[in-house]
Amino acid sequence: MGKNRKSKDATRLGTDALQKVFATGFKSDRKYLYGVEDSQHYKFNFELIKMSRMATRPARSRNRLRKGREAKMSYIKTIVCLANSYKPPHGRCIAGREVLPHGYGEWIRPVSPRSTAELQFSEYKYENNTSPEILDIADVPLLNADPRHHQTENHIIDVGFWVKRGKLPWDAVAKLRNRPATLWINSDHTNAGHYDCVSHVDAAKIQDSLVLIRPEQFIVEIGRNHWTGKKSYRSKFDYNGTHYNLSVTDPVVRGAFATKAEGDYPLNDVYLCVSLTEPYEHDDRCHKLVAAIISNPPL
Repeated sequence: MGKNRKSKDATRLGTDALQKVFATGFKSDRKYLYGVEDSQHYKFNFELIKMSRMATRPARSRNRLRKGREAKMSYIKTIVCLANSYKPPHGRCIAGREVLPHGYGEWIRPVSPRSTAELQFSEYKYENNTSPEILDIADVPLLNADPRHHQTENHIIDVGFWVKRGKLPWDAVAKLRNRPATLWINSDHTNAGHYDCVSHVDAAKIQDSLVLIRPEQFIVEIGRNHWTGKKSYRSKFDYNGTHYNLSVTDPVVRGAFATKAEGDYPLNDVYLCVSLTEPYEHDDRCHKLVAAIISNPPL
């Protein structure tokens, strides 16, 4: 293929440059694609350029074959990001409400096809290598709905960059508020919490796993995990006359309180995105988590 070719990361070329490469044609072997851009010969890593080429094409026009499955037409959902929280083993859980022409639709939780469903940074980043923030309005490329038990909001992600379209102002958050009578079923607790989990038997009766609520008497509780000895981040609040104590998985909140001493820290004027997990492998219960604390001003 020639010794004068330069090896280059395809993701570092802009969309216009990539389109030039594809327009002038390219050759391939099992590992690399070879192309020309501005009279320079380049050798590209095959997997990287496949991902970049997909990212430069509109998601609505992409048909992709999955092994053992028929071709599926991908689609885009525009969402208001209401959670970008930690999710085991080493990823994130992102969720939001769909933006419609005249309001807001159902909850959308983009998930990976892995059994653990968590998203890696490369799967949810913007083209400028940043991550969706709370209240971002973003286009998300998706492949198909993938409801898993009570997590009916799940959609498998498609390959491609997410696109930021704007930011929802604080005054508009109230329009997204849910008003459930309770946070699902109040029947069980962990040692550290209060009404913070649900048995898998009770979870089978539930048809959703995401809500945005306005709590009362909200407190961030910084403590110490009984089993690991690590700092713990929990929330204490009342909702419709019931007291809750739930774990906080919001990375922004954890960062803001990382250097705080153990104790209680009240916050006013907040909304909570609360998520109900799939059964936890160690106790077979579904846990209620505060996936995001949306405050004014932001933490």
